[in-house]
Amino acid sequence: MIGWGFTTPIRHNTFKWGVYLPNQYMIANWKMNKTHQEAESYLRAYHAESLPAMVNTVICPSFTSLKTVGCFIATQSWSSPVFLGAQNCATTLAGAYTGEISCDMLVALDCTYVLLGHSERRALFGESDETISTKVSLALQQGLIPVLCIGETLEERDADKTKTVLQKQLKEALPVEMPEPQKLLIAYEPVWAIGTGRTAEPNQVSEAMLFIREQLVSIYGLSANEFSLLYGGSVNKGNIVALSLCGIDGGLVGGASLDPVAFAELARLYAEAKGLR
Repeated sequence: MIGWGFTTPIRHNTFKWGVYLPNQYMIANWKMNKTHQEAESYLRAYHAESLPAMVNTVICPSFTSLKTVGCFIATQSWSSPVFLGAQNCATTLAGAYTGEISCDMLVALDCTYVLLGHSERRALFGESDETISTKVSLALQQGLIPVLCIGETLEERDADKTKTVLQKQLKEALPVEMPEPQKLLIAYEPVWAIGTGRTAEPNQVSEAMLFIREQLVSIYGLSANEFSLLYGGSVNKGNIVALSLCGIDGGLVGGASLDPVAFAELARLYAEAKGLR
């Protein structure tokens, strides 16, 4: 292990309205964008020192930029916590699996987070709930924090199957026991809102967040209130304030995270709207 020192999220004393809030996040999913040189230029323009310390930032570059991003983060003295995340992992630790990247390879690069179950992985690469479940379990075993992505298609929403889909995806992927809820994040990303410029209405997001929280309580009891629930789906500076009032604990940001200045501003707007300092 290289040993950059970014192994656990910052646990803040976020006590508001009589309860401790789950950890707050802003996650950048660059998808298949940016070379490692472009990644370094991005980080030089990203002023994390001006961001609120109460929000954890996670940068998820492509595999070829993981080392570059991780090394750059390690050299900074930012007051705002910034972590390295991967966009996917394999279902096994080693073997004859050409093109795959294992969890222990990510751990060796000091990745803290890994995105799993993203709708693009489900739709474009045929990942099933069973496959995602295997990845979640393996990531947890290897010390990574999974960011489990769930969400319905437009056809499923129009057929009033949103709750059925979310319930199934949660049931299939989540471990039976989760003693440390802060070690797994859940991102609700309606498929019809990803990369389309169309964002779920605030009432739709609020309803989904409440339903997900209820499902977590039915599985894990009151400790479910410690899970961080994120929203993803065309998140940008124009809608983050409204989204922040919908029971979310942060955002999973795609296209809007590719500009460092815009992404930093988005994180600041979110923190201000949530009353985080």
